Amino acid sequence: MIIEKLPTDLKIILGEIESLGFTLTLVGGTPRDFIFRDVLGHDLDFELRANTFIEKKSWPTYYQKLLSFLKNKNISFTELPYLITRFDLGNFKCEFSSPRLEINKEDDFSHHHFEADLDSNLDYYSSFKRRDFTINAIGIELNLKEDRDKIIDPFEGIRDLEHGLLKNISSDFFFDAVRFLRLIRFQIKFDRFVIDEKLYSRLGEFNLSKLSKHHFIEEIFKSNPGMFFNLFSKIVKDQKLEIPSEFSVWTKFTYPENLHSKEEILGFVFFQNVKYAQDVSRFFSLPEKKLRDLISFYKSYEVIHECTKDDFLKILTEVKEEGLKDPLLKELKNLEDKKEWLELLHFPKKELIISWEDWEKIKLDTNELNLLDAPLRSFLIYYKAIEVKLKK
Repeated sequence: MIIEKLPTDLKIILGEIESLGFTLTLVGGTPRDFIFRDVLGHDLDFELRANTFIEKKSWPTYYQKLLSFLKNKNISFTELPYLITRFDLGNFKCEFSSPRLEINKEDDFSHHHFEADLDSNLDYYSSFKRRDFTINAIGIELNLKEDRDKIIDPFEGIRDLEHGLLKNISSDFFFDAVRFLRLIRFQIKFDRFVIDEKLYSRLGEFNLSKLSKHHFIEEIFKSNPGMFFNLFSKIVKDQKLEIPSEFSVWTKFTYPENLHSKEEILGFVFFQNVKYAQDVSRFFSLPEKKLRDLISFYKSYEVIHECTKDDFLKILTEVKEEGLKDPLLKELKNLEDKKEWLELLHFPKKELIISWEDWEKIKLDTNELNLLDAPLRSFLIYYKAIEVKLKK
């Protein structure tokens, strides 16, 4: 029973809410992951009903009993549309929402494509019908008073969990472009799962004209970005889906699976094509300086890679003050100043005659630094690295 996994302090609060005249049913990812993996996550979503018949028009007033309770307990909470309430208790993030029907708006393919009909009296089949996948339409109804619970499974989600199948509940699935993104994330998250053949064949029904950058970015970083881009590209091409122009960069390359940050993604794309790196930078709303620094770093890297041993030794043949003014030392300093890009680029690294490991070994003498003009002092460490490594 999942109720056995709830910590005592949380069970007490939930029991008190139940005693106000509510039935609490865990929904969404918590029942799924408990049944699939026997784990209790820290995000607990509850569908909240009155435990007796309540007229639909009276339901919002009845629901206020929850808010009054939280205020009396000095529990800070947030109210959202559709009678949704969120609060934190210890390590747990709790969300309570009303059973509802979602009535689709004509020609609206945004994430808010519906009007909500809130009704405490809805049966589970009706209220769960709005959910995306059958595996996310499983509930666990709690009975805190009697310390027991029961599974609610109106769409045979447990069967699909057992068979590793991602299956949509209804045609409403195709009204929301975010569900297209969630399908990709879930395919990656549950790596042994497959997308239902009938569902895959219908993915062309999605209208992605209102695809949200915010939700796209949110979903890729809940997932593996490289795998996400590759599956997104495959489905878009297979189903001949039209996407907003700013998303097209994600269909241009095969992305590696070791990308974790926006900067790493930018670095990878930069190494493929500078033009598309500009698209990535704009997509993620990165500061313009990021891409400028990346371009600057790579130019310095290429300059140093093309240098010969004699190019560096020539610096040492000049009077030190003149050698410290050599442009190659400025390139080495630029590599150090922007060295974050060394790992973020994800490109085949070439051997450099002088590199980070050489100047990182150097310990400068304070007296020698003080003898130099201030503008030259920052280049001494690179001069010394050349001297120590090459003048033997």
